[in-house]
Amino acid sequence: MEVTMKLDQEIDQNWKQLLEAKFLMVARNPATKSAAVINKLIPEGPEEEALFKLGEDTKAQRMLESQKTLLKTPPDENERLLIHNLFLGTLDPKASTFKVPVKPECSVWMEDTLLKNLVICMPEQRNLYNKIFGGFLMRKAFELAYANACLHCKGRAKVLVVDDIAFKKSVEVGSFLFL
Repeated sequence: MEVTMKLDQEIDQNWKQLLEAKFLMVARNPATKSAAVINKLIPEGPEEEALFKLGEDTKAQRMLESQKTLLKTPPDENERLLIHNLFLGTLDPKASTFKVPVKPECSVWMEDTLLKNLVICMPEQRNLYNKIFGGFLMRKAFELAYANACLHCKGRAKVLVVDDIAFKKSVEVGSFLFL
C-alpha cells in the first residue's frame, strides 16, 4: 500500500506545500517471511477512486523504474560516453599513465569527502518483529550522507530531496552495519 503525506504551512495567509512524502507499506508474515494476506482496500466515491488510481499509476511507474537500475540494465551509449569523458578529464594529457590523476576544475576527489561509520544495532532500535526499525536505519544513512555533503561543499548543505529508500532485507539486532 502506498501512503502519501503532504505537509502544508500557512505563510502570509496563503497555504504552501512544504513537503510530500510517499511511504510504501508492506505486510510480512513474521513466521514465513513471505507477504502477509491483507484485506483489499475498496475505494468509495470518486475522490477515493482517483486517489486509488493515482497509487496504481505510481506503482506501475515504480516497477518500470526498477528495471532501469545498473544492476539490471547497462548504461546506454550516451551514458558510456559521458562516463568515459569524465574519466579522461581526470588524466594528465602529458603522462601516458593512469597513476597521475588531475582534478578537473570545480570538482572534489571522492576520497576527500569520504566519511564512514559503524553502527551496532542495539535492542533499543528494534521494531515489533525484533528487527531493526527502518526509521533508525534511514536516519543513520541520511546523517552520514549529509555530513559527506557538508564536507564536499565546505559548508552547510541544503537538502532539497531525499530519493527512494528501499529495504531489501531486514537487519537483525546485534548486526554491525558498515556505512
